[in-house]
Amino acid sequence: MGLGAGSAPIVAGLILNSLENRNIAFFSRDLLPVQTIFLVSTVLRVLSLQILRWVSEPEETTLGQVIRVLRSVRGLNLASGFNALLHPFVEIEKTKARKE
Repeated sequence: MGLGAGSAPIVAGLILNSLENRNIAFFSRDLLPVQTIFLVSTVLRVLSLQILRWVSEPEETTLGQVIRVLRSVRGLNLASGFNALLHPFVEIEKTKARKE
C-alpha cells in the first residue's frame, strides 16, 4: 500500500504534464486534465471494489450478526467506563466461542 500511495501522485503528475494542453471530451463536456485524473481514479477505485468482493477474511462475520450486536448496545454511559464501547467486540467473540 505504501508503494501505491507514494507512486500514485507521481504518476498522476506525469499524466497531467502529458495532458497539459489537451481537453478531453466526456459526454459532450470538455474535461480539464485534473478532472480527467479524478475521473480515471474514480473508475479504477470502483473496479477495485468489484475485485475485493471475492476477498474473505478467515474470522469474518456476517453483516446480519454485526447489526444484531450493534442493535443490542443500549445507550452508552461513559461514567461506567469504556466497557460499553467494547461490548460489540465481546459479543462477537462470545458467539464465535459458542460455535466452536
